[in-house]
Amino acid sequence: VLATALFAFGLGQESEVSTPVPLGFSPGSAFQPELLVILTGSFFAAFCEPHVLHDVEKILGGVWIFGQLVLFTMLGSKTSLDLFGKVTSVLPMMVVGLTARFL
Repeated sequence: VLATALFAFGLGQESEVSTPVPLGFSPGSAFQPELLVILTGSFFAAFCEPHVLHDVEKILGGVWIFGQLVLFTMLGSKTSLDLFGKVTSVLPMMVVGLTARFL
């Protein structure tokens, strides 16, 4: 499980030379590495037997406590508040979309 999660993290990594899975229409990776690790764990939990999941949780519980601190800190550090300046141009589209959804 850990090796698969590290592989998923590597798919989203960018380097100066190349990107393993490029976005195509814009520079950068198509995946965010932190979110790929979360998805790997979620898919594993969804598809394995309950007793296997319980055993894995017992073994990896301590690692996950440390891992989630690092993982969510890395994810949060990529958050930018610069987008709130664009709220006046985006809010009308959001209101129209929300109104159309409820009609």
